[in-house]
Amino acid sequence: MKSSFTLIELLISFTILAVISGGALMYLNNFNAQQNLDKVSNEVVSSLKLSHSYAKTKQVPIGSAETELRYIQVQMVGSGIVARASGIGETFFDIKINNNGIGVSFSPGVIYFWAGNGFLSHDGAGEMYGAGETVTITVQSQNNFIGYNAIIVDALGQVKLISYNEGVLPSRVPTAVPTTVVPTVAPTTTIPTVTPVPVCRLGGVACGVHSDCCSYYCSSGACLGVPSATPTLSCKLGGVACGVHGDCCSYYCNLNFCN
Repeated sequence: MKSSFTLIELLISFTILAVISGGALMYLNNFNAQQNLDKVSNEVVSSLKLSHSYAKTKQVPIGSAETELRYIQVQMVGSGIVARASGIGETFFDIKINNNGIGVSFSPGVIYFWAGNGFLSHDGAGEMYGAGETVTITVQSQNNFIGYNAIIVDALGQVKLISYNEGVLPSRVPTAVPTTVVPTVAPTTTIPTVTPVPVCRLGGVACGVHSDCCSYYCSSGACLGVPSATPTLSCKLGGVACGVHGDCCSYYCNLNFCN
């Protein structure tokens, strides 16, 4: 009797074949993506090492009229890694990355290799990196986020580590903005307004109030008493002990206190 496959057997066979084919295709895609990551990473590392070497030997771009190099700045411009000479405006190289959908990012965006030693500087002013400080260059597929390569450059300008990391590059944590401290303003103490002591007038001189008179009292619009050169008494506010009317800014001395 001639045997044949049933419909269910055919469906099971096709399903198994599809699973195996899909797994093989995924593995192949991941393998190709990893190869592209490694290829671009090697190009980046070569560019960094070349820049570091130029800086240590204080080379200037070929054909440059300048003879002194301060630093080399390296950064991504479009799809290329560009190395420029400090303050000269001339380029050492502009290496286009054959990225195949691979993205490269520098953190910070510009790397400075200092001339003479190749050490890393934070800027063109020569603020050198301290011990433990590093620069990170990430290389990651823009379409297939299977992982990324992290290239670490230490303070001496040397590539120390190339590590592969699974998954998507984590978002960078924004730098916290320091809180502005508003200085505390001491409350202004309100000083009571002091009425100035009227001009001191001697006996027989026209007056308006008792305190006008140096000679003690104002009567019928004139100061009583013998003219003298007695100075005006200190001005005292209400409730303060007083001896004569002229002591009181508040006008009158009553029971030895200013009213």
